[in-house]
Amino acid sequence: MDITQYLYEISDRLTYNKHDLIQEAEGIGFSHAKNYSWRDTHEARIEDMETVAENYPIVNGVKNQIENLFDCTIGPIVFYKVFVGENLGVHKDPLNVPGKPKCSVNILLTDDNDQNLKFSENYIGNDYDAMTDAIYQAALFKASDIWHGIPTVSKERIFLRLFIKDVTFEQAVEIVQSE
Repeated sequence: MDITQYLYEISDRLTYNKHDLIQEAEGIGFSHAKNYSWRDTHEARIEDMETVAENYPIVNGVKNQIENLFDCTIGPIVFYKVFVGENLGVHKDPLNVPGKPKCSVNILLTDDNDQNLKFSENYIGNDYDAMTDAIYQAALFKASDIWHGIPTVSKERIFLRLFIKDVTFEQAVEIVQSE
C-alpha cells in the first residue's frame, strides 16, 4: 500500500515546539471524546478561530504557517490524547460530506511512541497486526478515505490536528510538491 495517498509528510515545512504545544493543550483541558463509539481518547478542542491568536499563541503560530502554505482556512483545531491502556479504534473520519473539512494536518507531539498509526484499505475490525504502520511527524492526512486506528498504547500519545476546510488533500500535496 502506498500510504502517501492518505498521509503526506510535511514536517520540513513547519516549525514548532512540541513541549510548548502540549503545555498549551493542557491549559485548554482535555475531556473524554464521546461523539464516536470507536474513539477511546480525550480531546482539547478549539472551535472559535477568532480567539486563537489571543488565547493560544503557540497553536496560532502553527495555524498561520499552514494557512500561509496552503492558502486555506483552518478549523476546528483539536489536540487528542490517548492515555496508557486506551486505543483509537479503527475507523474512517466522516469528512467527505458537504460542510466538513477536506483534510487535516496531524502533528505528533509525543516522542518514543510505542504504537504507530495503522492503516488498512479494507475494514478488518481492530486487527491491528494485519494493518500497515503509518509513521509521521507532521503530515497532511486524508482520514476519510482510509481505515485507520491506534492500538492500545503503553505510553501516552498526544497529537494535534488542524482541519483544513477548503483545500483537498490532493490540492495540498500538489502545493507542497510544486515548491
